Amino acid sequence: MKLRLFKESIRIRVRRSDLEELLSTGLSVQAVQSGALMSQRIEYGIGVSETEEWSVDGSMGGVIIRIPVLKVRQWAESDQVGLNYLTGWGVRILIEKDFSCLETRNGESDEGTFPRPEPSQTKG
Repeated sequence: MKLRLFKESIRIRVRRSDLEELLSTGLSVQAVQSGALMSQRIEYGIGVSETEEWSVDGSMGGVIIRIPVLKVRQWAESDQVGLNYLTGWGVRILIEKDFSCLETRNGESDEGTFPRPEPSQTKG
């Protein structure tokens, strides 16, 4: 899972294993160590909401985005690339499937990514 924060937006890209974990347990979370102490971690992830509402929990040194379970299931079973949501306070949330890179990058692996769709599939 990859997290990107930019101005008033949060973007999370999920690999197949992240989506499988979300579907089976209701939550997929990653963490990055932000200091020498084990308690100094930034956690981020996605979870399912049993309601029809999205929610954003930005407490405890991280962020968890909860998505309505029906939207998650429809997204997981389709070719749809991502889910988009605008919070009531103006932050754009984008959750996307992580596709294999066009070019190999040092230190990064494409393991577990989604197959890159054909260009004809990505046109709106």
